[in-house]
Amino acid sequence: MQDYSYKPQGVCSRNITFSIEDGKLHNISFTGGCPGNLLAISKLLEGAEAKKAAALLKGNDCGGRGTSCADQLAIAVEEALKEAVEQEAEKAEAEGSEESADSEEAVDSEEAVDSEEAVDFEEAVDSVAV
Repeated sequence: MQDYSYKPQGVCSRNITFSIEDGKLHNISFTGGCPGNLLAISKLLEGAEAKKAAALLKGNDCGGRGTSCADQLAIAVEEALKEAVEQEAEKAEAEGSEESADSEEAVDSEEAVDSEEAVDFEEAVDSVAV
C-alpha cells in the first residue's frame, strides 16, 4: 500500500492524505474543511477504484472557487496514479538494464569458454600429432 499526502489549493482543507493499493483508495483523510461532508466523501470512497473516483470528483466546484476539496482529492489521486506509473516504468527499465547486463555477462562467459575449449582442442591436436 502506497501512502500519499497532498496540499490542496484554493479550498478550506489544508491537507489530504490517502493510500492506494491495487488501484483502490483507502484511508482518505482531510485536515480542515467541512468535517461532515469530507468524512462522508472519505467513507463513500473507501475501497473505490482510484481512477473512477478521480473522474467522478474532478471539476466539482465549491461556492464559485473553481475547485473544491473533492476536486482537489481528484487532482491528488491523478498525480498519485501518474507517479505510480512513472515508478513502475523506471523499475521495469532498471530490471531490463540488469537483465541486459546479465545476458552480456553470459555471452562474455560463453565466449571465454569457447576460446578455452579452442585452445584445449589445439593442444590436444598438437599432442596427438607429435
